[in-house]
Amino acid sequence: MLLHFENLLQRLPKPYELLASLLATEAMAALESQKILVSVEEFFLLYLTHSKKNKNLLLPIYYYTALKKACRTIYTQRIDKEMLCAIHELVKKGAPHYIQAGRYRTKQNWIGPEGCKKEQAFFFPPSPKTMRSAMQNLLQYCEKKEKDLLTQIAIIIAQFLIIHPFRDGNGRVARILIPLLLYQKKILPYPLLFFSRYLKDHRVKYFQNLFDITGKDKWEQWVQFFLKGIIQQVGKEQQKAEKIYHLYLKLQRKLSKRYPRPSFLFFLFSQPVFSRSYFIQRYSRDILKNLEELKIIKPFKKGYYLFPALLQIVKNKNPER
Repeated sequence: MLLHFENLLQRLPKPYELLASLLATEAMAALESQKILVSVEEFFLLYLTHSKKNKNLLLPIYYYTALKKACRTIYTQRIDKEMLCAIHELVKKGAPHYIQAGRYRTKQNWIGPEGCKKEQAFFFPPSPKTMRSAMQNLLQYCEKKEKDLLTQIAIIIAQFLIIHPFRDGNGRVARILIPLLLYQKKILPYPLLFFSRYLKDHRVKYFQNLFDITGKDKWEQWVQFFLKGIIQQVGKEQQKAEKIYHLYLKLQRKLSKRYPRPSFLFFLFSQPVFSRSYFIQRYSRDILKNLEELKIIKPFKKGYYLFPALLQIVKNKNPER
């Protein structure tokens, strides 16, 4: 199944632009466990406006920004402390000073019920001093090439979560690490397979399997859980990616006579909610009017348009014929 997804990604023109909505849904899924729920339309509008009426709603935007940047820099930068800290700084943008955004923690942290005191915790990661040497060993292990690469990635992610190098936000950094490792290990040609939805849907098993590693040294259950997630997510992401690609080809054919090289199509896929003024400035008023007449786009909120067919695919609905 991974091979089919790999082949599809190889065929796509400008995969980051075409599949930008998959990064958005990953960011939305990553924050659902914190009860931060937004629609796809609201997400892209927030990305454009960065409205601060509700600061919590910006957390998926920070995750999306960190994910986009990490997926771009993995081509020229290895996974090291600098990269991890850069990712953490972006996902924890605006966090209180004591969170130490972008830096390894200098104090003991713990895991337990939300907002719990130290006495109520049920897991204590390594002390800051031990954590630093453990992270150094883990990053060295990342560089090795094991026979079973997916199992190696499963071990890396579990170890990262157990070491818990940051005061907060370790789960988000770990979820961004997964596509980066899939690319670094040459399992996929682009870091475009995401895991937050699987972990959200199986939250109890996710934590139980991690605690069984630290409490009972049971690695097999975690590895099986992780590999099952890879299989499930590949199937789901491939279906969406294929539908998105077919939509692109359909619109390309539809527009080809009037626009032989419709570069604005990639813009629509990368930004399915967009500003009217920005589109006119970048392309033209005539193209905007023509796309609206063809019902490819439609007005959204004042001064904004949306690309309904793509948003329907993202929301697992069949696009209009």
